[in-house]
Amino acid sequence: MARACRPPAREPVRSWLGRRSTMATSTPANASSPANISPVGPPPTMTTACSVIIRGFHAACCLAFDSCRVAGASATAWEAPGLVQLWGPRFSAYVVAAEDAPVFTLGRMPGDARGLARAHETASRIRTVLEGRSLPFGAVGRAMGVPPNSLRYATTTGTVLIRWDGALVQVRTPVGEAWVLSEDEAALRQKPGPVAGARLLPSGDACYLLWGADRELLVPEAAHRAALWTTRVWPGALLLAGEIIGVWRRSAAEVTIETWRPLSRAARAAVEAEALSPPLPGLAASVAVRWGGAAVAQ
Repeated sequence: MARACRPPAREPVRSWLGRRSTMATSTPANASSPANISPVGPPPTMTTACSVIIRGFHAACCLAFDSCRVAGASATAWEAPGLVQLWGPRFSAYVVAAEDAPVFTLGRMPGDARGLARAHETASRIRTVLEGRSLPFGAVGRAMGVPPNSLRYATTTGTVLIRWDGALVQVRTPVGEAWVLSEDEAALRQKPGPVAGARLLPSGDACYLLWGADRELLVPEAAHRAALWTTRVWPGALLLAGEIIGVWRRSAAEVTIETWRPLSRAARAAVEAEALSPPLPGLAASVAVRWGGAAVAQ
């Protein structure tokens, strides 16, 4: 289902993106999103988040052209006959031609004995849990006693597909049109709530796992986007009062923090407390914070 709604402002969108990250909000991860696992024919079938499905639909049709998009792709494009949904390269959600499914699954079967055993064991346990039922993605992970995201390892056996089961809402954002889960519409319209004082988000955290123009929602300045989303391994993001204001890296016991604006002494103290808080076993020395960028105490 798709319907249009009025455009949310930039601040609620950024706040909602932040709530996607456990690190950004200090709340437990919600594993009961619209991801259902249900058997469709012999292989078990799973559902995953719609925004990823739409991205996967675009990517699957344009693997060789990162900037390419499918003209006219709609909220129901993935339901076209002859298409299936699966976890493809990097375990992201893809919509591909059914005849190409083996390339995206069996074609990625691990070559090592450990990876091969994990794939087959995960697929077998999924079938045992389902028993012909349709269950939420998170519920299957909890029943197996494993993080739900680890279920993706089963996809390379060619016996696991995913199936989206949810409604979409078309929205207009400050950076263009997009699709969101209908159940997230209310959250997008909410005023930003309380946020954590300072958080060091790990590389690739869900809070800023964005592409293209979507990145402008979190980081408006181009130079700052280039510093965060580098062409190589991304640094971690420094989140202060709900806004990304810099990057960080760690080498052994040294944490380097580069900010894009001067910080008050109180803000620096909050960031340093966050940097010193994670338990890091095996270090030969205490964690030390090194500041860079514009982080000058005011």
